[in-house]
Amino acid sequence: MSPYQTSKKVVPYKVAQPPQADLPHRNERPGVVICSAAVLFSAEASIIDYDKVEPIPQPEPVTASEKSAVKFKPRLIINGGCVSFPAINKDGDISSGIREGGGDCQAAPLGSQVYGRATWYHDVWAIMYAWYFPKRFYDESGEGMTHDWSTAILWIDNPAVENPKVMGLSFSTSAINYEKTVPISFVTPVLEPVFLKTCRPN
Repeated sequence: MSPYQTSKKVVPYKVAQPPQADLPHRNERPGVVICSAAVLFSAEASIIDYDKVEPIPQPEPVTASEKSAVKFKPRLIINGGCVSFPAINKDGDISSGIREGGGDCQAAPLGSQVYGRATWYHDVWAIMYAWYFPKRFYDESGEGMTHDWSTAILWIDNPAVENPKVMGLSFSTSAINYEKTVPISFVTPVLEPVFLKTCRPN
């Protein structure tokens, strides 16, 4: 498998819904999955091996926010280190992650998953996409640990209009830092790449 990993699915949460509109649905890229946050705290949930977590199947997006989450879903390009894995399955079972120095995470055997949620923020619609990694990428200190998340926030004017305008993109560069960019022009809904994740070989 190529060292470059493209995310397979998105799981947006219903947070705040804009006025509805009949938006065109583009499904040439990996789809969107809707799930309730309550599943994260299922009483029957357990911790299972990181490579046994199945991605949540995709329902058809219905609302304007769900359709825009699919339309503008970015691709994550990874060069070295772990690829993204699902963090939770449909039964609420969560990933065990990988201990530092262990595990094979160059490919996700059951597929990957993108998680997301969206809401209004200062009159701009923010769509946050999140990717889970069973092992943290090495940082400047040279340390790694179990579990890691990367996020990207896409800012658009309104998901309920036929052609939303992209206002900007923020993406995580560490656990607490984000980089921001404001596109001069936006031709395609596929932002490729959003950011490049690199780490030292284990």
